[in-house]
Amino acid sequence: MYYQRIYAAKDVSTVKWSLVITAIIIVLSDVWASIMGISIRSMNPGLENSEMAPGWFLTQLPLWFLAIYSAFIIAAIMSTVSSAVQSVVVNITRDIYQSYINPEVSERRLLNLSKLMSIIVLFVAILLAVLYPSALDWLVATYAYSASGLLVPIFLGFFLKNTRILTQQGAIGSIFIGLLGTAIAHIIGTDIPYVVFGLVGSLLGIFVISFLTRNKSESGFSIPM
Repeated sequence: MYYQRIYAAKDVSTVKWSLVITAIIIVLSDVWASIMGISIRSMNPGLENSEMAPGWFLTQLPLWFLAIYSAFIIAAIMSTVSSAVQSVVVNITRDIYQSYINPEVSERRLLNLSKLMSIIVLFVAILLAVLYPSALDWLVATYAYSASGLLVPIFLGFFLKNTRILTQQGAIGSIFIGLLGTAIAHIIGTDIPYVVFGLVGSLLGIFVISFLTRNKSESGFSIPM
């Protein structure tokens, strides 16, 4: 979602400020979460499940502040859900359907398809949440798979965009190898975080595949900015 909003910015200045503001907010959020987590553990070390900490914290608040805090949580959840659903639907309708399946699709049909996909995405999300209710595990998994598939090709591609070291085939192969390595390590279960295996596989894959496909690619891999 960060990258989609950056690419949709109207000028480079907006992109720069967006990155700076995002970095500041992330740091402040991490500091806040750390302080709250340490404080709650100190006050109630007997919590068996760390995901119960927010619920226990809410019971300790005055009623008037609880109402404000609850409204803030609901607003944050709704904003996150709407952004996430929109991001997934845009990927499906614009990046896949319009770009590769039906380039001549009308805006009206695309709008109707977006509405339908929004319902389907929400239904799948609710179903998965019921079957696998641990939010923390979902967050860890989504970040792990996203990083293993995108970190190497995006950032390495950015730094080497003016060279002929990488190819488009190498970048695409890096994504699949990263996801596959993460999935295998996740299923097997390892003491080392499973995302590490995906990142290593993605890094090796992008160089190996780029080397093997260099003569087939007319130009080096680059990311339009």
